[in-house]
Amino acid sequence: MKTHTTTAHQAEQELNALLGHENRIYKPWQLENHVLEPVRLKATTDEMLMLTYANAYVRPHFEVDEKRVTVPNLVCKLNGAIHGFVLDMKVKEKQHPNLITIYYDFGKMNKKPKAGHLNKKPKWFDEMLGINVDQALQADLSGIKHLKPAYQRTYLEAINRVLKIVKSSAYKGEAPSNREVLETLLFNSRKIGDMFHAFDYQYMVPKFLVVDKQKKPASPYAAIRLIMMSVLGFDVFIASEDAYSSIENYVTEDVIDIHYLTEREFAYSEVLTIRKKRVKMLLWTALAAIVLSFIFFALKIY
Repeated sequence: MKTHTTTAHQAEQELNALLGHENRIYKPWQLENHVLEPVRLKATTDEMLMLTYANAYVRPHFEVDEKRVTVPNLVCKLNGAIHGFVLDMKVKEKQHPNLITIYYDFGKMNKKPKAGHLNKKPKWFDEMLGINVDQALQADLSGIKHLKPAYQRTYLEAINRVLKIVKSSAYKGEAPSNREVLETLLFNSRKIGDMFHAFDYQYMVPKFLVVDKQKKPASPYAAIRLIMMSVLGFDVFIASEDAYSSIENYVTEDVIDIHYLTEREFAYSEVLTIRKKRVKMLLWTALAAIVLSFIFFALKIY
């Protein structure tokens, strides 16, 4: 069936694009077919804290042209007084459950890929060259079938970038084979796919926080999943009170920034502000009760 576009509709589309480029504000999902190009922000600790919950379009170096969107993301190791940061993230997780995930060790991240999802020699995958994206999209892969077509392509291209990072100096320690990386990210990382599915590039950046309590050390599979999230433009945080995380056995500072937190950074955090309001309310309630009791006692005497 033929489709004709009215002059008004065409003008509206052109106006939306023009206003978006000038004001850096776009309609929801207006950029979903753009090519995603994440750029890692290296910032001071104060800047990192201010930008954590800022929409992508107000972050430094957010850029959009007719085909591409550059999304600044944070990939950080947080040392020291992490309690306030974690509490704030827990509040935000309840508000944005599809975009924020918190793990309290690397247990779920360490899961080995289940074999059997791939043919012995899939035509769209080469051990040396990686994924042929166009051929893979034709294969109707179950691991990314729930994603939008443009997001499927971006996800596969991100896996190819992970394969290159694992072979570079940014990765150290034991490295899984290319096939294991593919099995892990394509068929055994549903949480990553679900968060990416909810990612409207201009708005809230997906956030993944691991609070490392040293109970279950990171494995190469955890490192691969974290690298994948950073390549997809997620904010990734590893928090450790004692300034060490086993993830450092696999990734260097070429991949992750180091920040040292003190209590002062969270003097005005969302959680502490809420607590102060509650304490103030309790104090006022107690004071009101005392005043009413005094008035009642005075009237009784009178």
